[in-house]
Amino acid sequence: MRLSHPRKQSVFAAPSTINIDKEVKSVEKKVIEWRRDIHQHPELSNRETRTAAVVAKHLKSLGMQVETDIGHTGVVGFLKGAKPGPTVMLRADMDALPVTEKVDVPFKSTIVTKYMGEDVGVMHACGHDTHVAMLMGTAEVLAAVKNQLHGNIMFVFQPAEEGAPEGEEGGAELMLKQGIFKKYKPEVAFGLHIMSSLNSGQIGYRSGPIMASADTFDITVNGKQTHGSAPWNGVDPISAAA
Repeated sequence: MRLSHPRKQSVFAAPSTINIDKEVKSVEKKVIEWRRDIHQHPELSNRETRTAAVVAKHLKSLGMQVETDIGHTGVVGFLKGAKPGPTVMLRADMDALPVTEKVDVPFKSTIVTKYMGEDVGVMHACGHDTHVAMLMGTAEVLAAVKNQLHGNIMFVFQPAEEGAPEGEEGGAELMLKQGIFKKYKPEVAFGLHIMSSLNSGQIGYRSGPIMASADTFDITVNGKQTHGSAPWNGVDPISAAA
């Protein structure tokens, strides 16, 4: 494993003496357990209090500097390597979706909460439970070899990736607004998303932008009323809006 910077020394010394495969294998069982626990206890955007507590407790147990309540429920852990080098950021999102789980597995979600005034089920239907568990595992692996790290690792557990509730701020935008990049000054950031269309063990990537981005906007369409026998005298706002 090598995280490289275009101008500075890589995070790991070259040649690396760290057996990453061995370290990863040692935390595999924990990662699976964390993922299933988080899956069973999903929380909506800006409400990830339990998830954040689990993350913060784990990062503190690894001896790193930890900040909580960033962007409402966000958590940042800072692991200082023993040798000088760049700060690399690794990020995972924590929030679940207002979706009722129908898959019958031992760790299925049975959580019900209020969403937009209605009782709804809550489920990790987008894989954020997996992302959190993987980054917790990565934190444990890198903390175990911090004496061989050239530089620092910034672990960001972001709330409200799916969007803050109406009337609230949240997500990456609020975390940035509160100054985490100015404080820790990461020089490069890495994030990933699980994808069911890729085989297990494969990583998909490309140069430049990847995955979809969405923006929202409001429009007003004014129609013109007419009799059903003479539609040509009117303007159908349904067709225009579509």
